[in-house]
Amino acid sequence: LGGAKFSTKIPLIKKFIEKTDYVIIAGAILNNFYKAAGFEVGKSVVEDGYDKEIVKLLKNEKILLPVDVVVLRGDKKVTTTPDTLEKGDIICDIGAESTKLIANLLGQSKLIVWNGPTGWYEKGFTKATRAIAESVAASKAHAIVGGGDTGLLVEKTLEKTKNKKVFVSTAGGATLDYLGNGTLPGIKALDQK
Repeated sequence: LGGAKFSTKIPLIKKFIEKTDYVIIAGAILNNFYKAAGFEVGKSVVEDGYDKEIVKLLKNEKILLPVDVVVLRGDKKVTTTPDTLEKGDIICDIGAESTKLIANLLGQSKLIVWNGPTGWYEKGFTKATRAIAESVAASKAHAIVGGGDTGLLVEKTLEKTKNKKVFVSTAGGATLDYLGNGTLPGIKALDQK
């Protein structure tokens, strides 16, 4: 799971933590997890009000956090580990080592559910997201990719591979709602008729 809003990911994390082998955290929501784990997050985007909930989630061994990140440190891009983040840093993407570890897990997976880019996509931090999209497209797993920038990137990658086991939703938020809650308002309305 990546992207920026932790609050939209809560139902999915809680549901899938019981049913999956791993829940990998990336994107801006990673900043919340690092902060709750006691790491410095500098000037990185953080959604306040979720520390207690995240601390509980961190106790679960299925939650995997990246081992390295790319940060803006002044005007330089630096790859660092969570324990060496500095007060002025802005976390912008996951690092190369984390990308390799994730790609390895994806290669062993039977089902992949992915929502949200791993990095600050709008500012050009797309390297890890692109690498993971290639890993998803190359895998033998069935995959569900939830919309937005991630969906567009995966679709472009799939054009090259012709992988038919990957479903790309055009609506990432609706995909999360459906996977987290098992239904959507439109489906409920149809069921009532």
